[in-house]
Amino acid sequence: MKSLFFVAVFVFAQSVLANEYINICDRGQIGFRIADRLGSECESVSKKEMSEIVNLDLSSNQITSIAPGDFEGLTSLRELDLGRNRITSIAPGVFQGLTSLEILYLGSNQITSIAPGAFQDLASLETLYLGRNQIASIAPGSFHGLTSLELLDLDRNQIASIAPGSFHGLTSLEILGLRWNQITSIAPGSFHGLTSLELLDLSYNQITSIAPGSFHGLTSLRVLYLRGSEITSIAPGSFHGLTSLEILDLSGNWITSISRSALGLSDAVEVDGVKALP
Repeated sequence: MKSLFFVAVFVFAQSVLANEYINICDRGQIGFRIADRLGSECESVSKKEMSEIVNLDLSSNQITSIAPGDFEGLTSLRELDLGRNRITSIAPGVFQGLTSLEILYLGSNQITSIAPGAFQDLASLETLYLGRNQIASIAPGSFHGLTSLELLDLDRNQIASIAPGSFHGLTSLEILGLRWNQITSIAPGSFHGLTSLELLDLSYNQITSIAPGSFHGLTSLRVLYLRGSEITSIAPGSFHGLTSLEILDLSGNWITSISRSALGLSDAVEVDGVKALP
């Protein structure tokens, strides 16, 4: 009889531990939203139930900042939407513990800077949206640790230049969007290391010329959009080495014709917006 009693006590204790409750009120809007998602009060949220959340929508909540620990316990989270808030910066450690996260929305905020290592804990992340912010520059190391990232959206920011090494480590990146920024030139080595990149969109910037080495190393690039900028000249050899290129869009610029051979383009490349001479 005693043995049955102790077994019952043990099972009850295990159940209590499995459903341990924690207070997440100090996480502000994020804590309240998580609690609401679970139908609980923020003072007593089940750790087990938190660990089972797969998708979390925190968009349009007037969140101004996110801090380390805000997402602690969300070990199964795969998709996190923080879009349309008032977040101004991303600090290192903010996403610590989100080892399963695959999609992160940070678009339409007021982000001006990304600290090096801000995303270093997101080894499973495949898609990152940072469009419609106020990012003026990308520091080397900003995307450190994102070894699984396939799509990076940086459209409609205020980026004026791209420093060599800005995208270091993004070896799985396939799509990079940089439309509607304020980029005036592309330094050699700007896209160094992006060996898997297939589509690069630099449309609607303020680029005036393309220099040799601007796209060095992009051996997998198939589509390059440069439309709607202010390009007046392209130096010989500027596209040399783009052995996989299929489409080059130069429409809406200030050039009327280019020489395929001089620029290093094969006859197989479809050139839009200008007359492509032999």
